[in-house]
Amino acid sequence: MTDFFVLPGTRVPLEGSDMPSYQPDDDGPIGLGSAAGDGLGGGGVVQVVDAEWGRRAAVARGLAGELGSVIVDLRNVIDQNHYGSVPEGEGFYSRLINFVSEFCGSLDTQTQALHSIADQCDLANTELHAADGNGATSLTT
Repeated sequence: MTDFFVLPGTRVPLEGSDMPSYQPDDDGPIGLGSAAGDGLGGGGVVQVVDAEWGRRAAVARGLAGELGSVIVDLRNVIDQNHYGSVPEGEGFYSRLINFVSEFCGSLDTQTQALHSIADQCDLANTELHAADGNGATSLTT
């Protein structure tokens, strides 16, 4: 897989192409459609960095792992009543169990969503590699 990382507003001509190389002015990158009369615009270069999809998947999985640890820690808070056997302590402990259980359920939903995002990033990476391979094959045949 070829990694492409081109600064916004720059052009990199393909070998054998008559497209001129273009670098932005000192004033900064030129927006799309603003290069003088070439019809290609001053930007719009496709940027593909395949390592980013793997990094994004790893970040999502790392966050899911952290949320999993938080869930375990929160459930440890309610493993026993530390507030006494008096009615106020029992009532507080009962409400705490309800709160922590609902909150852990919400965190579990977020953890599952993060795993789903990581899977989608992996799929995007796989599809990007496949498209790149298919494109390369069609260019060489």
